[in-house]
Amino acid sequence: MLQLFPSLAYAADALTRKELCAGTITDERVYMASWLARIRDWWTLAGGTAYLHARAVGSAFETNFGVDAIIVFHVDGKTKGLAIEAKNPDLAGIKPNRRVDSLVGKESERKSRYTAQLESQKELLEYGLFPTTYLMDNAPLTQSIRDALGGLFLFRSHMLGFVPEGKALWTRQRFLNAIGGPDEVNVSWRNTANMFEQFLLCGLINPRTDSQAIRGERAELTEPLESYAPTILHVDGDEWIPDPDGELRKAYEAAAAAGSAAKLGKDLASSPIRPSPPRDRL
Repeated sequence: MLQLFPSLAYAADALTRKELCAGTITDERVYMASWLARIRDWWTLAGGTAYLHARAVGSAFETNFGVDAIIVFHVDGKTKGLAIEAKNPDLAGIKPNRRVDSLVGKESERKSRYTAQLESQKELLEYGLFPTTYLMDNAPLTQSIRDALGGLFLFRSHMLGFVPEGKALWTRQRFLNAIGGPDEVNVSWRNTANMFEQFLLCGLINPRTDSQAIRGERAELTEPLESYAPTILHVDGDEWIPDPDGELRKAYEAAAAAGSAAKLGKDLASSPIRPSPPRDRL
C-alpha cells in the first residue's frame, strides 16, 4: 500500500491548492490542516495497511522545532517520519509587496524567523524526522512555472545554502532562487509525489527501529505506535480485511475445504476476503 501513498498525497495536495487559489484557504496552518485531513481520510478509505500518523503540531512543538506538521509511518517495527514547515512566499507574484518573513528574538539577537526555524529543525533528525520546507503555490492550477497541480518540497540542507546574512529577511525572490529555474538540470525541488516516492521507497533517511525515537516527550506524540492495527474498510456492506501475507485467506480456504467456518473474531465465510497489495516495507 505504501506504493499508493505518493499519488494519494499528491492528489490531496492538488485539491488543497485549488482551495488556496480560490481564497477558501488563506494561511499555511489551515493549508496543512486541510491537506493532512484529506490524507488521513483517503488512506483510511483506501484500506492503508501501514500505520500513518499525519497531523499539524502543537504550538510548543512548532516553537521548539520550527515546523508546522509531521507525517509518520510505522511498518513492521520500523518508523520513519517527515517534518514539514509550510511557507507561502507568493511564488506566482500575485501580491508582489506581500511580506513573507519577519524578525524574531531579543533586540540584540534579532534574526529572520524562517532562518531561526531552519536552525531549530536540526534536532529533528535525532528523533528520526526528516525536515523539509513546503512552499505553497498560489498560482491557479496548471499556470505554475514549477508544478502544475501542487506545491513544492525542498530539503532543509538545501535551504541552508540561501540563508540571508545578519538581520536580512527571506523574500519571494530568495525563495525563487532556492527553487532554481525550470530549465536547470539539477532540480532542487520536488513535487509532493516525488517527495514521498523518495522518502518512502528510497534511502533518503533510514527508518528507526525504536518507536520511542518519535514518541519522545518533546515530540508530543501520545498515541503509542505499538497500537497500530490494519485499517478495516467497509465496502457496500462487505468488510475488507487487509491481509498482506494472505494468511487469513489460507485459513478461510482450509476451513472451507474441511467443511467448517473459520472463526477469527468473526465468520470469515460470510465475508469475502479480498487480496491486499504486497506487504509494506520501509
